Amino acid sequence: MEKPLYRSANDRWLAGVCGGIAEYAKIPSILVRLIFIALCLVLLPFWTIILILFYIVASFYLPEAPSRKTIEDPNVIDAEFEVKE
Repeated sequence: MEKPLYRSANDRWLAGVCGGIAEYAKIPSILVRLIFIALCLVLLPFWTIILILFYIVASFYLPEAPSRKTIEDPNVIDAEFEVKE
């Protein structure tokens, strides 16, 4: 079964789209961000607007990755501790 594309819950600067693409492709997220920024700077203004709109649409369309707490693992103990001084 193919892994679905999510927005990253851990590796995010704005909405987690680049982090999610990096996790999906199994490449460093800084590489995805640098490619996105380089494309925005190099391409004509029309295509830059298209890329930014793509990012905004992806931030609304892609679901956020499930957090580690929502994953039910019988070996994980969910406990809260209170520190008293």
